[in-house]
Amino acid sequence: MSTATTTLSSTYSTVDVGKVVDQFTADFHMLGAATGLASPQRAADVGHDIKLMAKRGYIDRVDIVLLSAAGKEIRAAKYAVSTDAGLWSAQRPGNNLWPPQIAGSLSVVVSYTSTWYELSVEARRRFHHEECRRAWGPSSIDTTYPGLVGRFDRRYASNAYGMERTLYGEAGE
Repeated sequence: MSTATTTLSSTYSTVDVGKVVDQFTADFHMLGAATGLASPQRAADVGHDIKLMAKRGYIDRVDIVLLSAAGKEIRAAKYAVSTDAGLWSAQRPGNNLWPPQIAGSLSVVVSYTSTWYELSVEARRRFHHEECRRAWGPSSIDTTYPGLVGRFDRRYASNAYGMERTLYGEAGE
């Protein structure tokens, strides 16, 4: 009787992180166009900043949230980061036809890793001020999305780095 042992070891580089964040950026661009609430330049700037944060291991997840003019959460997309996505099948951006809004906002909320919080307050301030294109600050958006129903949508991956997207909307959407 013989036995065999295999060990799977997955790694990723900053190039892999960039590829995955590019998929997120494509989603944000499409959502901005569909809702009328984010210009192509804003999508590019947000993508740039998210890519910088992700390449340094600062991001745990990113949420895109559609808010009504009254501040009510209408829809959301949660992108949970995985550094163990080596066996995932990568998918393409899509399913981004959210309803157009005359008023309201399309917000991006970043949830940081412990790596971010291990930086000094000054280092975090300097990173946002000197390297990011957009202003980033605290958010009051409840990313548990009470009243909305979540469902898995797709995965973006390159080698072992990935983002798993969960969409939130009203029941039956």
